[in-house]
Amino acid sequence: MKKLSVLLVVLIAAGFLFAATEYHVEETWNGKPGGTFYYWGLGDPKTFNYDWAQETSSTDPLGFTLATLIESDEGGMPTLPGLAKKWWFSEDGLTFFVQIREGLQWSDGEPFTIDDVYWTFVDVSFIPENTA
Repeated sequence: MKKLSVLLVVLIAAGFLFAATEYHVEETWNGKPGGTFYYWGLGDPKTFNYDWAQETSSTDPLGFTLATLIESDEGGMPTLPGLAKKWWFSEDGLTFFVQIREGLQWSDGEPFTIDDVYWTFVDVSFIPENTA
């Protein structure tokens, strides 16, 4: 019985040791524009269009260069804020509401708005000819 107790204590201690840390979104960025992004992979990307990407040689580098509304946690669940500050569903579960962060801009300085999100879904992602 003593061995079982020791094993249980060791397993609990290991669980705390490897527990995931809590993430947060930085509201200010002190980055420097420009530079070069180097990525090493086993194969060349087949596409840089996320809606067409079906293999890790394309999706892995895109994960470094594209931002999403909601980011995935370590378990792969969409629970962390990305471009969206808040999100929620209607009472009937049929409508998804998104509030994007303030001050977002495209690389040319134009403001990023919810209209850009709408365009991405309606005019790109939801058209079968535009996706794999």
